[in-house]
Amino acid sequence: MNDNNDIDDRIAAIEEDLRTLAAISAKAGNWPVVRAASMAAESLESLKRGQEIENQESISSRKRKSTSSVLRKETHSKKMPAAQQSGSIYPRFIREKDDLVKIGWSKREKEEYQHRAKDDSVFQVARAIEELANETGTFNTDELFPVICLEDGSDVPSYQSYLILRWFRSLEIVEQRGRSEYIVPEPDQFVINVKEKWQEILLKNS
Repeated sequence: MNDNNDIDDRIAAIEEDLRTLAAISAKAGNWPVVRAASMAAESLESLKRGQEIENQESISSRKRKSTSSVLRKETHSKKMPAAQQSGSIYPRFIREKDDLVKIGWSKREKEEYQHRAKDDSVFQVARAIEELANETGTFNTDELFPVICLEDGSDVPSYQSYLILRWFRSLEIVEQRGRSEYIVPEPDQFVINVKEKWQEILLKNS
C-alpha cells in the first residue's frame, strides 16, 4: 500500500468512527457532541474528495511522461473494483419507497454502506430550512439542529438530518458557505423544490 492509499484509508476510518460517535451521541441526547462529530465527518469527506482529485492529477501527469506507464496503469485498473477506481460516484442517493438512501463506499471494509432517512424527516428538515432561510436566504446548522418532528415532538435523528442536508447539497438547492453556514438560492420555494426532487428521484430509480 502506498502512502496515498494509506492516507485515504485512515481518513475513511476516522470518518466512519465520527459518524458512529454522532449516532451514539444522538441517542444519548448529547447534541454538542453530535454537531461537532458530524461537522468533523463532513470536513473529512471534503478532504477526501480533494485528496482523490490530487491523486487523479498525479496519475494524469505520470501518464503523459510514459506510454508504458499508461499501459501498466490501465491493466491494473481493470483488476480493481469499480468502486475503488472512482470515488467520485460516492456518495449517491436513491429512493426506496418512503426512504431516502445514501450509498457510500467504505475503504476500510471495501464495500458499500447505506444510511436511511424517512420521507417525514426529509420534509421536516426542508420546512425547518425554509423557515430559517426565508428572510436572509441563509441558515446555520447550529440554528437548524436538532429538528423537531411536528407529529410527536421528538427530534429527527441527527445522522438523518445531516444525510438529508447532504442530499440537498448534491441537488444544489442548498450551497455550503464556510463551516456551518448555508445559502438557499430560493428560500420561499424550498419545500416545493424538495417535493419536486423527491418525485424526480423516484422516477430515476424506476
